[in-house]
Parts: sequence; structure tokens; C-alpha cells
Amino acid sequence: GASAFYGCTSVEQIVFGANVTEIGRSCFGKNQSLVSVSLPDGITKIEEAVFYHCSNLEQVTFGGHVMEIGDTAFSQCKKLVDISSLKQVESIGNGAFSGCEKLEKIEVSETVEFIGGSAFAGIQRVGAGADDHVFGGGDGRFAAAGAGYELHDRADRSVAAGCRAGLFS
Repeated sequence: GASAFYGCTSVEQIVFGANVTEIGRSCFGKNQSLVSVSLPDGITKIEEAVFYHCSNLEQVTFGGHVMEIGDTAFSQCKKLVDISSLKQVESIGNGAFSGCEKLEKIEVSETVEFIGGSAFAGIQRVGAGADDHVFGGGDGRFAAAGAGYELHDRADRSVAAGCRAGLFS
């Protein structure tokens, strides 16, 4: 349920069973020991603040059916490096990955329809050693160009650069 393991200090790894279909709001928030999470295919939505401020979380393996990431779901996960397995995601909530300072690779699918305000605020390393198009999808509508973090729409028109887009500020 909601906040079930909030502030827990002894859980380092979470591997959910295949039958798990939802995780309550703030369920693992502020778990300072958590390093690794593997989400099953049954989860389609990651609720608000589920992994908020899990400052040692380094690795998340997303199931192949995650379609929605709630507001602040991974906010302040300061050691999270790679979120390149979001194959079905359609919506990324406000501040979903804000404060994830070490994120180097962000790849979302072409099915993304919504990216909330400040979804990637505070990211410092995206593009370091990565391809120019960090936001994937093939059609470039959410492409971040290297250190410039330029955001593009479907027609590859520049929407705004970096911090002005509200996504990285």
C-alpha cells in the first residue's frame, strides 16, 4: 500500500514477483539503502513518489509494459545513471526524474505523449559520452542534442533549449 516501506533503511534490492501489478504511492520513498529495483511486466504505472529520494538507487529495470511514470516517481534518486528501457511509456509526470544528477542516458519510446514540467530538472550529465540524440524514439520529437539539451517536437522544430524548456531547469 501507500508509504508501506517509506523511510526503510535496510532494503537494498527489490525484485517484484511476476503477479505484482501496482505499487502504492510513496511506497519506497526515502529508502536510503535501496540500490537496485526490477519491475515486472505487470506494472503499467509507477505511482507518484514511489521511489522519491532513494538517493542510492543506481539501477532500475523497467518491465516492458510501463506506460505512465507519476509525478516525482524517481525524483532525487541522485545515483540513477540510465533510464533507457522505457519502451512503452506514454506519460512522464512532473518532476519524475528531477534531481537525478547522474543520469547519463535517457531514452523513451516514440509513444511518449506527455512530459511534465521539470521532469528532468537538475540533470547534469546527460549527453556526456552519449549519442547526440539522448531522447530516443527515432523521430526526434524529444531529442536532446548533446550538451545543448535542445528539445525538439515531432516536426524537428526547436521547442526550447535546455533550462528554458522547463524540463531540465
